[in-house]
Amino acid sequence: MNTPTHRPRLLATAALLLACCLPACGNQMVAWPYDDDTSGGPPVEVYEFTATAASVPAPDYTLDLDELLVLLDADSLVHSVTGAACLTPGAVPAQTFVVTQAAALDSYSKLDAAYLAAPPAPLTDTIPGAAFTLVGSDLSKPKSRTLILANSDDGVRAYQAFEILFDAAP
Repeated sequence: MNTPTHRPRLLATAALLLACCLPACGNQMVAWPYDDDTSGGPPVEVYEFTATAASVPAPDYTLDLDELLVLLDADSLVHSVTGAACLTPGAVPAQTFVVTQAAALDSYSKLDAAYLAAPPAPLTDTIPGAAFTLVGSDLSKPKSRTLILANSDDGVRAYQAFEILFDAAP
């Protein structure tokens, strides 16, 4: 049996900028899709979000999925995910991360609830493919995973999140 190997790619889409002022702390949320690579593999749409708490800035990273390799069978079932998603730090570091199946985290309260629902892991410059919990998933219908990075200071958290839509379509 020939098992297809797919390297995720990010789809080019029109930029969408959302700014939401959230009550209590003057938190802000920004979301936009972006294109990192347009070659090979099934499409992966990525949306980036940031949520800033009162005095804690949101982390500032770029995400590269070029090293993430998803192995599918002929029925679009994921057999393995190897490699890693690579993060390049910007001006504001994060200390921890979670990967969740929650999607459409378009407010600080939704991001915070999703982050608190999963055990955070210490952040390094790579997120292992296994963290996306895709093995056994049927990618004939897109599956969403959200990578949430947290910057914490005295119990106050700010987030940067990347919603990644994995799809088996060529």
